Amino acid sequence: MNNLKTYWRHSAVTLCSGLVLTLTSLAPLQAASTSTKPWTMIGSAGAEHLGTFTYQNGIAFLSSPSGIRRYNVVAVDGLLETSAGHAIAQLRLRARFRDPDAASRVTINLRRTRISDGFTANVPGVFLDSNNYPSGGFQTRNTVCASTAAFDFVNYVYYVEVIMTRASGAIAPAIEAIQLNWDDGPCLVAQ
Repeated sequence: MNNLKTYWRHSAVTLCSGLVLTLTSLAPLQAASTSTKPWTMIGSAGAEHLGTFTYQNGIAFLSSPSGIRRYNVVAVDGLLETSAGHAIAQLRLRARFRDPDAASRVTINLRRTRISDGFTANVPGVFLDSNNYPSGGFQTRNTVCASTAAFDFVNYVYYVEVIMTRASGAIAPAIEAIQLNWDDGPCLVAQ
């Protein structure tokens, strides 16, 4: 009977050890499926290309009737990693902005310019439009399953373009933060 207890105790320890080893070896695989190294930018850091803006705590507020801000996207580890061989990764654009009313609008597009000839276009599917969400205060929204196109920093330069408009006398729309990242999560609905 004593030998049987020793056998079961030894088997239980072996089983638990095997389970712990299996779970710890799966953790890096799960972590690799979604990059933890996103490209990020604060709203006030963008270059003004049209219009005038005021700034407070890293937020760019539109002062004129319309304005354009551009944010250079550089090759960071999080954009160079895609799916690590698991599922097809989707590029996720996430932004925090303010669209205070129906007369205002904020659009956020990932764009690229081909170095060889200067051709510039939006990266398909990687955009946010505040008119697709209720107006109000600041809100954080993101694309879901926007694009599977890999970044090609050898042949293209990338930037995020934010276009803001407002009616005369309306509360100013604003951009506070932008993030780009790869995500292997399920394709549900845009948030």
